[in-house]
Amino acid sequence: MKIVLLGATGSIGMSACNCIRRFPEKFEAVGLSSYNNAGKLMELVREFQARFRMYRKFAGFRASACGNSLDHKNIYRSKRP
Repeated sequence: MKIVLLGATGSIGMSACNCIRRFPEKFEAVGLSSYNNAGKLMELVREFQARFRMYRKFAGFRASACGNSLDHKNIYRSKRP
């Protein structure tokens, strides 16, 4: 089952990540999001090889700070309503 995990870096999101780790034959994290923990989000993106990721507090975020292998093409920024 393909999963898009909203709030992946929070406590419930980390519990969901543990379930995905425990049952990789059943679950695949294809998308991850975080509100303000870019470093942890990028760790999870690398671990799960998620194709899509969204980071809410985009201002000041730099992919190079999380590793030069990342690009911006699949990082989405949400805007306040």
